[in-house]
Amino acid sequence: MGFAMIAFIGTAVLSDHIQSHRITVPESYSDEDLDLQGKRLKGYSLGAEGLLADWYWMRSLQYVGDKIVRSTDTTINLDDLNSLNPRLLYPLLDNATDLDPKFINAFVYGAVVLPTVDPEQAIKLGWAHGALMTTFPGDTTMATLDQVRAFAKGGSARIQR
Repeated sequence: MGFAMIAFIGTAVLSDHIQSHRITVPESYSDEDLDLQGKRLKGYSLGAEGLLADWYWMRSLQYVGDKIVRSTDTTINLDDLNSLNPRLLYPLLDNATDLDPKFINAFVYGAVVLPTVDPEQAIKLGWAHGALMTTFPGDTTMATLDQVRAFAKGGSARIQR
């Protein structure tokens, strides 16, 4: 009992010390950073890449919603979300599509929301993905994100199969 009480008091003192010496960051950096990248998680997820992709996609939905709720602006222009500073939106969607390249909902959501952040990049990737999608049978994509990026940068539409 005595050791537990000493540990508890030590933890409280240490916590107060850390809190009082915390560095102040600008408001634009109030987002939490991504600790893990989808490319690195892919080999360690034990076959649960689809579940992790869903989690990152849901996180991207919540991220934009939270930005809108916390905004002090009286009106938000949905055609230009730069005022919300959604700096983690692309990495969240990138993780979802890295983990599950055939996850169409993440691509569709990105196609709707990302043009309000970086229209030029969204148009390039959307055009490249649409062009590559026509080379596959059916209505699902089999193009990987690396293939879409390579084609968007001016690469060949020919896919190595």
